[in-house]
Amino acid sequence: MIYLFKLIDLFFGTSTYFSLRIDEIAFLAGGKRFDLAEKALFQLEEDAAFLRYRKELHAEIFFFLAELYYMWGKPHLALDFCLKSREIVPRIEFTFRAGWIQFHAFKELDKSREYFLSCLNSQPGFHPALFALGEVELQLHNLDAAEKYFRLALDQKKDPAVFLHLGQILLNKENFSDALDALKSALKLSPESAEINYFLGCAFLREADHTQALYHFRQATFFDNSYTLAYYEIARIYHLILGETDKAIIAYNKILEFKPESDEALFNLALIFSRLKRNTAKAMQLLFRLLKYHPRHQQAISLLCDIYTGTWNYGLALKYLEQLEPAPENQLRMADLLFKLCSWTRAEEIYIDLYQKGFTEVENKIKKIALFPGNSVCT
Repeated sequence: MIYLFKLIDLFFGTSTYFSLRIDEIAFLAGGKRFDLAEKALFQLEEDAAFLRYRKELHAEIFFFLAELYYMWGKPHLALDFCLKSREIVPRIEFTFRAGWIQFHAFKELDKSREYFLSCLNSQPGFHPALFALGEVELQLHNLDAAEKYFRLALDQKKDPAVFLHLGQILLNKENFSDALDALKSALKLSPESAEINYFLGCAFLREADHTQALYHFRQATFFDNSYTLAYYEIARIYHLILGETDKAIIAYNKILEFKPESDEALFNLALIFSRLKRNTAKAMQLLFRLLKYHPRHQQAISLLCDIYTGTWNYGLALKYLEQLEPAPENQLRMADLLFKLCSWTRAEEIYIDLYQKGFTEVENKIKKIALFPGNSVCT
């Protein structure tokens, strides 16, 4: 949208007629009347050809069409007209926009890189191209190359988005001190950014400064009330680090306001209620809700097994246990449940299988079953 309206300024040197038509087209595009804006632009191109206006005007009209098509959700046409503009007049903004569309619309990283490097050949300090090259290298997981381009971009302009990307790279490299510096610089330039506050919180968390981490995670949610990533971190700090479960519950519930299917929030709430609050009914309610969204969630099924086993509902525990992956620890749990249900033969078969696989700790259980005659002493 910004590019579309900035193009109006390119026409101030033309006739009043063209300036008024561009104003009209920008108004139509801003109102999402893309079909009418497209028709008006093609009419403008015909008028320009008839009046034999300079070729720069034709290039600008094609560029305007490229922006219109991108807004309209037609990136292929956007790229075509962007390249047509570039063929008429090889201006750096046309080249950059072609690379931008290749990168954002088509994820063509190599092609977009070529266009951005072409921009730097024309203008070595071109900030948008340096930033975009950093993003390309970041997508390719070339952290050193990405860091190089972001630092070069910062030499040209102190941009909060560039500081943010640089901070993220330094976090990935576990260079927490420099990451904090970069993210603090980003925050100075954009103090109301939820994203910058979030990553600054992550940096403080990695430095074990939980007070500052919580402050910036809360700031992130203050500036964007739906920033669920920040609520996750707040919940984890209270739940797993500080042990303040009531505050953790508030944060997990906040996540569920925006993501009712969140398996992490639902499972951790169930964990808190089952093990710390001793409220198995609430825990089971949360687990059933979780399994409605994620029927094969192994941790939820396992916790349900634990709850049913702890309340002596061995049959229901076995029912859910059978849905778990056949890992040795789950096989051992199944054999133990079968033993409690007096299914000695089935339990013995599993114990023997585990023993043959090297789980020698089940030897005493095999010996214990051998004391009972028949398949079940209960029948």
